[in-house]
Amino acid sequence: MQSKPTGAELKQLGCNCAQAVLVAMGDVTRISDEQACRTACGFGGGMRAGELCGAATGAVMAIGLALGNASWTDSGTRDRAYAAVIEFNRRFKERFGTLICRELLGFDTSTPEGKKLLHESPEKRRQCLGYITEAERMARGVIAEWKSGNF
Repeated sequence: MQSKPTGAELKQLGCNCAQAVLVAMGDVTRISDEQACRTACGFGGGMRAGELCGAATGAVMAIGLALGNASWTDSGTRDRAYAAVIEFNRRFKERFGTLICRELLGFDTSTPEGKKLLHESPEKRRQCLGYITEAERMARGVIAEWKSGNF
């Protein structure tokens, strides 16, 4: 039986950064690939505006699905999930300096020039794959720590 592709592999197969992370984490989110693709569709490329990194967004969605409150009245679970998101954000910023897509890459992928640069630069594509890989790894780590009672 073939294992599910990693986030980086999913990106190379056509997912945007947010989709790649969220689909790859289906084993912990328990949502289908279709639901993950649809949910994360608008979040790649910093929400198509160079804003919050799609890989980080996909990771935060996965954390929410894995750990978040299932009812608006469950503020205890929500607050612990918030702590997990805050920890993920801290780790990502510590590793990369920012959560903002255009700051990570040095250009805005939502512009025609930025989109062209990303597609023509193997170095920048590898850089994105690194963000995807690390966001998935960090999210899995935070979820595991939360489940073991470290939050």
